[in-house]
Amino acid sequence: MVLSQEAQRAWKLLSYIACTGAGFQLLFREEYRTYDNGEHVFTGIQSWYNKKVDEVLLGKDFVDQVKNADKQKTSSSSEK
Repeated sequence: MVLSQEAQRAWKLLSYIACTGAGFQLLFREEYRTYDNGEHVFTGIQSWYNKKVDEVLLGKDFVDQVKNADKQKTSSSSEK
């Protein structure tokens, strides 16, 4: 069965979109497990991406407030 030119073009476009979506999911959204619970090769870019998403959706001020609250918790627990 041979597809028409329009059907081939649509199939290629669908394939490009699906492969791009799968690559995006694997790079930015997937939580990889490591044997020693350490960092993996995508840890840096995933944390950058998550920070940017939080800034866009929640606002930079809210993200800064949460970050400052976390710093205060860690500094107070380390003083004890």
